[in-house]
Formats: sequence, structure tokens, C-alpha cells
Amino acid sequence: MTTANFEIASLLVPESIQLHVGAEDKWAAIDRTLKGIQGRREVQSFETVKKDIIERERKMSTGVGRGVALPHASTAGVTGPIGAFSLLDPPVPFDAVDERPARFLFLLAVPKARAQRRMRLLKHIARVLRYRPVLEHLLHCRDPTDVLQLFTSAEARLREHG
Repeated sequence: MTTANFEIASLLVPESIQLHVGAEDKWAAIDRTLKGIQGRREVQSFETVKKDIIERERKMSTGVGRGVALPHASTAGVTGPIGAFSLLDPPVPFDAVDERPARFLFLLAVPKARAQRRMRLLKHIARVLRYRPVLEHLLHCRDPTDVLQLFTSAEARLREHG
């Protein structure tokens, strides 16, 4: 699967999407978002994934700006790429370059054997989340199914219009 035909929704299941998540800081936001992958078949060791995500975040903040944070890691804790999404309410400071707090948190874990793929997936996710209409629509999603449909339609538009 290349990122050209990759779909963000393939990383997510409704249980991995949380809306209106309250968190006192970025560590609590990451912890609450991580709960969305717990018990998924791709997860061999939840504790390993958690440790690797937190270790990566300590090295350098994944607050990319415009209210988006993309915590990620290559980890032996998963057998395939896996994601979770949280809409943070209220937004949480994430040490972003533009100093805006994160409202949209997309967490990604990729097997260590596919570490290079993690960067391609992150670039693709960031490309979708870069568009203001996507972010605005995410704020109005009523349930996880709405989020999945929004990601799918946003990616279709990107494929059509480059």
C-alpha cells in the first residue's frame, strides 16, 4: 500500500476515535488517545507502544501547528500501522511551533521494521489535516463514524485535485 492509495480510515476503527476529550496537559491527552488502540488486534504490547510514543514525544514535540498534534513512533508493540484520533476539548498546549494549543490529536504507531513508512504516513496525515475545511468539519462531527467519513471524503478530494 502506497500513500497514493492509502486511506487514513484504514488506521482507525470507531473505538479508536474519541470526541470532546478533556486533558490537563499533552501527556494526559496522549494517554487518553492511546486508550483508543488498546485491545486492537494489531497491538502486541500496549505498554511497549505507550513507552515508545512517550519516548518519541520527549525527544521532540509533535505539535505541528494549526491546532494539530501527531504523536507517533516506530515500535515493536504493533504488527501493522495503527492510529487513534482525539478531538481535544478544550485544546491542550503541545509545544507547537506556532504556539497554538492542539485541538486535533492523531496518534500513529508503525512496526519498527517499517520505520521509513511512518514518515510517509505522517506526511499524508499532515497533508489532510493541513486544510482548514477538514479541521472545521472535524469540530462538527457528532460521532466516530462522521470522523471516518470525513477523512475518506477529504482524501478523495485530495486525490482528485492533487
